Amino acid sequence: MTSIIGKRLIAFLIDFILICIVMTALLFLLGWRFMFSLDHTDESFYLLERLFYYLTGMGLVLVIFKDSYAGRSFGKRIMKLAIKDSNDFGKRPSSWRRIARNITLIFWPLDFIIMLITGTRIGEKWTKTWVISVD
Repeated sequence: MTSIIGKRLIAFLIDFILICIVMTALLFLLGWRFMFSLDHTDESFYLLERLFYYLTGMGLVLVIFKDSYAGRSFGKRIMKLAIKDSNDFGKRPSSWRRIARNITLIFWPLDFIIMLITGTRIGEKWTKTWVISVD
């Protein structure tokens, strides 16, 4: 049986890959005009660069808000994981707490190392939440 940390890593990779696919498709569809236009002017490159920055920001927002819908991201649903309140395992934390716990993913290398050492992420300690298996 896969450990909870292993299941969590797989769930995060599923979410991350899905977000990357959506962001790449949007960049390709919206940037098509700039990437393949015959006039490679500085303005075209500037607009393509701005589009890349906006979509990167939108990707970060999706990562932060990924658990806000019904308390579970797509990856957590597939891996049968759920976010619970550490004071009451029967209770789902508020949307704001689920969003706040993902803000620390901006510093994912540090968050990842701490999760491997302690079993919980910084955001979970901060918001007093746990990820549990719901087989």
